[in-house]
Amino acid sequence: MLEWLESNTAPENVTQEQIAAHDGMIESWIEEYWQKQDQVLENS
Repeated sequence: MLEWLESNTAPENVTQEQIAAHDGMIESWIEEYWQKQDQVLENS
């Protein structure tokens, strides 16, 4: 997976729907991370 990210390519057998679903999960994880960081900073 890291190789895909570094080369900005995906395997040939991955559909656009799978890529979009994966991107959505990553965006959710990043958003959750930043929300938690905001909470930590507010409680400091």
